[in-house]
Amino acid sequence: MKYTIQREGNSYAIILKGIRPIIIPGRGGPIISDFEDVLVIPMKVQENEPAENFIAINKTGKITWKFNENNHLGVKHRFVHLLQENKGELWFKNLAGKEYKVDYKTGEVLETRYENMDFEYEGDIVRIGDKKIRLKRNGNTKGKIEIDKAVSWRGELLFILYKINEPRPLNEYYLQYLIAFDKDGEKLWELSNKDLGTGPIFLHNVLAKLDVLTDYWYFDIDMKTGAIINKKATK
Repeated sequence: MKYTIQREGNSYAIILKGIRPIIIPGRGGPIISDFEDVLVIPMKVQENEPAENFIAINKTGKITWKFNENNHLGVKHRFVHLLQENKGELWFKNLAGKEYKVDYKTGEVLETRYENMDFEYEGDIVRIGDKKIRLKRNGNTKGKIEIDKAVSWRGELLFILYKINEPRPLNEYYLQYLIAFDKDGEKLWELSNKDLGTGPIFLHNVLAKLDVLTDYWYFDIDMKTGAIINKKATK
């Protein structure tokens, strides 16, 4: 389905042929336009908010469905688009690990695979099942811990990306850590941006492998050991 999009202050206007622009308050990622009948739009929400963060609009601009409306799936975390080679299918992944095949015309769940991990976090405390874990400030730092992202792979592993927020020289980055736990809350490994010799770390992909993006480098990392499988320049 063809469209154009333009920024309108803090919102976005989606323009379809023959109708008035559709204003959406915030976009949480690329619009999915693989289907003739609908556009699927990721809405911007808080990182750990179980919201209706995907909606579909048809050619007349009408909202035809909101995925997980009223959180009827009973999840604790938001969803992301799970890219597939088959463009005729729509898959969403919950950040807790479960994957959902969705009917793009109705928003109904057709199939699921894997299970969601039971985890949550607040401040510097992460809970996995019945186990609570306090994230550590390695070294002498006393800065505040801020979790940037937490995402599970198939409900089996949990990856936490967090930073130490403390005063620093203008030419220095925050100290960041990427740490991995298993489903029992046992720590498997950790890496920092200093270990990688880079600036800020971004979790780019947690699908068949763990992909980490930095300012100039792209790393493939072994999920279970933290070993760097491949490193290549992004520019």
